[in-house]
Amino acid sequence: MTRISRMNTNSKTRGAEMLAEIERIQKVVSAHFGKDIAVMRGTVRTADAAWARHIAMFLAIELTGATLQVVAKAFGKRDHGTSRHALRAVKDRCDVYPEDLATVRFLRGQVEDAFTKEAA
Repeated sequence: MTRISRMNTNSKTRGAEMLAEIERIQKVVSAHFGKDIAVMRGTVRTADAAWARHIAMFLAIELTGATLQVVAKAFGKRDHGTSRHALRAVKDRCDVYPEDLATVRFLRGQVEDAFTKEAA
């Protein structure tokens, strides 16, 4: 598992970096699905909006090392249970549908590329 985050001893700076990383993940995923970034933080519950949000939350948890609570707040003042549900939903769906697993892997690569380009 690749972690995008850089280690930083200043927790305030690290928190700001983590939120910026989560926002970039939201942008990559929302662009892939043709959704406005507000959908990632909003309350829209259509299946396609929820799936895009779940993938973005999954990637935020997996790639940034952010806590479930931090990720939930970055997605519109949700609680940690929402993050846990998104994590489980993506894993379960990827176990059943190879095309969804391919989508998640593709988006993970896109996010990692975006962070690599930014760091360069």
